[in-house]
Amino acid sequence: LGRSDSKIAWIKKFNYPDEWDFDFVKDDFALPKMLMTEILGSKKPVIFCEGDDKSSLDYRIYRSLLEEQYTVIPVGGHSAVIKNCEVLLNSPFLGIEAIGIVDGDYYTDEKVTALESKKVRVLPFNEIEMFLLSDVVMEYTMKSSYPMDYQTKISAFKEKFFETVDKEKERIALYNTMLDTNEFLTKEKIQQCGSVEEIEENLLKISHRDVKMVYSEKIEQIQTIVQKKDYEQLLKVCNLKAEITRGLANRMLDSDYVIKATQQIQANAELKELLRKEYFTW
Repeated sequence: LGRSDSKIAWIKKFNYPDEWDFDFVKDDFALPKMLMTEILGSKKPVIFCEGDDKSSLDYRIYRSLLEEQYTVIPVGGHSAVIKNCEVLLNSPFLGIEAIGIVDGDYYTDEKVTALESKKVRVLPFNEIEMFLLSDVVMEYTMKSSYPMDYQTKISAFKEKFFETVDKEKERIALYNTMLDTNEFLTKEKIQQCGSVEEIEENLLKISHRDVKMVYSEKIEQIQTIVQKKDYEQLLKVCNLKAEITRGLANRMLDSDYVIKATQQIQANAELKELLRKEYFTW
């Protein structure tokens, strides 16, 4: 790949010793050449995940959980994950099985279903950092350092977590309203163009979306989660990863909690198996 005129070939069939059936991947193929090289060089199905490179938290966690079955490749943001899955799904001639994993990002059930049809799986947590605060990960991580009082520490952390979300509910609701509105805009199109006035009328219908009502619904949902102490739903709506995982968790659970939780996932075979069965059986 150091040469500007290099070509990538995918081998359809080989009979020993020298019977080859192959085609060259076109230079204008939708995936970058370096990415295609890694994909075609894998003997396993591929998982695309978020993360800019192999030092990202997403990659390190998914690789430790799934490397026995998959080649995990970080490709950037959620849009890149979705795009790469679509490309391979629409390129059956390559014979490559690919799955994408994206953060929950407060997706609606409709959006989750649509992504699953594209072989993209949505993590049932707002962000990968919230995954590290799931009950099972917290218990294994905390028990290894505080075997006598880990449950007390976890309970106190959760209580403060709910208080923090309640205090910051306007900010969380505003962010989720933005995501909801962006999703709405990606689906809405002007369908009629018989006249300039008709285009203008359709545009006005789109722009008249009741954003205040959406925001009020988000506030109400967060209040309900806090009132019911619904921890599972809390991890789905909370996007305060800096405040919670690098702030609250370090103070109330353990210093460098994210690092220790990640190490626990990487090293603990029993925890890996539990997480795979709970979240990664497809």
